[in-house]
Parts: sequence; structure tokens; C-alpha cells
Amino acid sequence: MPVAVHCLEALGGALEEHRVLTRGAERPQRKRLDVAGSFDDVQRALQNYLGDRLNIPSSGITASVVEERRLPADIRAIFETCDAARFAGAHADLTTLKRNVEQVIDDLERSDL
Repeated sequence: MPVAVHCLEALGGALEEHRVLTRGAERPQRKRLDVAGSFDDVQRALQNYLGDRLNIPSSGITASVVEERRLPADIRAIFETCDAARFAGAHADLTTLKRNVEQVIDDLERSDL
């Protein structure tokens, strides 16, 4: 068998393995979300989940990136709530926000994102 065919077979296996890893991207972030004690922690858990799921650097994921990639509006709303609480002192319920993030993750895990 030509070397190119072996390389393509190996690459196909690696891509399948990567897809499986990104499908399970929620596991470590759910643990991080469970112990999140601040809005910054919640936002970071969501950023890390999205980064793992989309295979992009998590630190660059912002509300505008969510909009550019046409991700669900709930994600943008979560980022905006976290930013408002962190930088403008807006009042928000951390427990409710964590539940919203869990719901978003559940929805994204069921989607073909």
C-alpha cells in the first residue's frame, strides 16, 4: 500500500479521535463550573468549554466572537451578564447563571456544532 494511503488512514483516525475529544469537552468544564465562586470563574468555564468544543483558543472567546460564529444568543447573554457583574457591579444571581451555563452546555452537546 502506498505511503500516502497509510498517512491518510492515520489522519482519519486522528481526526475521529479529536472529534470524540471535542464532543466530551463539557466534562472538565462542568467540574470547574461546580466550584465556580465568581462570575469570572463562570465565564472562564464557559470560555474553556467553547474553546475545547470549537478547537480555538479559549482566551479569545468573547461576546463578539459568539456573535461572529452565530452561536446561540444565550451564550452572548451569559458573557454580557458576567461582564456587567464583574466590571459594572451589576447584581446577578451566580447560582442562576451557573444553571444557565449548564443548560447551554447541554444544548450544545446535543447539537451538531
